[in-house]
Amino acid sequence: MRARLSSELLRLAGRPDQRHPAVTLSPAPSLADIADRISTHREAVSRELSRLIAIGLIRRDKGDLVINDVAKLRELVNEARGEF
Repeated sequence: MRARLSSELLRLAGRPDQRHPAVTLSPAPSLADIADRISTHREAVSRELSRLIAIGLIRRDKGDLVINDVAKLRELVNEARGEF
């Protein structure tokens, strides 16, 4: 589920400007919407987003979701898939 959520966040981020490591998803998708997209439940999405917030990869800013470091998030997805 972690890799699916991170992959979905990357998909929503699109192709960010390489000069700026952060991307803002505005407005932030609801937890239920994300859960539906990755075939899980809202609570699992909430827990994983909390983990990503705790390690500093994402943050909430009012009604937005900010991915602080798209490249690092991509690294996590690649590691989960066994790609380095």
